[in-house]
Amino acid sequence: SIPTYVTGVLLTFIFAIAVFGGIKRITKLSEVIVPIMAVSYLLIAIVVITLNIEKIPELIMMIINEAFNPSTAIAGGIGAVILQGAKRGMFSNEAGLGSAPNVAAVAYVADPVQQGIVQLFYVLVQHLSFFYQVLMYQEMKVFKEYY
Repeated sequence: SIPTYVTGVLLTFIFAIAVFGGIKRITKLSEVIVPIMAVSYLLIAIVVITLNIEKIPELIMMIINEAFNPSTAIAGGIGAVILQGAKRGMFSNEAGLGSAPNVAAVAYVADPVQQGIVQLFYVLVQHLSFFYQVLMYQEMKVFKEYY
């Protein structure tokens, strides 16, 4: 019954207080919010399970039946291949992920543009290195085929 814009304004206000307060305020706010979120998630899960308690035996039978189904194994294998490719793509340069952006985000520099150029150079070097490795791998395959 609460209007959407009221929720949006409230969340925006909380977010602004946290972000504009610096890393210390973000930490303090997270210390309060994260445990509340975890407990809420567990309570909601318990309520959902309790409301559907009569379906638990049917669920267990479905899990057992599907676990030994060949199509499920094939789908799991395809999913694992896609996941591995996504991981390699994301972590080949840490652009926006991992430790390098976190370090760059809290660095105190005289000119932010220089910091950005350094980070851009890092991504360029990573991509060139990865490209060179793939190229060498392909060359090795061609070399083995002809010699």
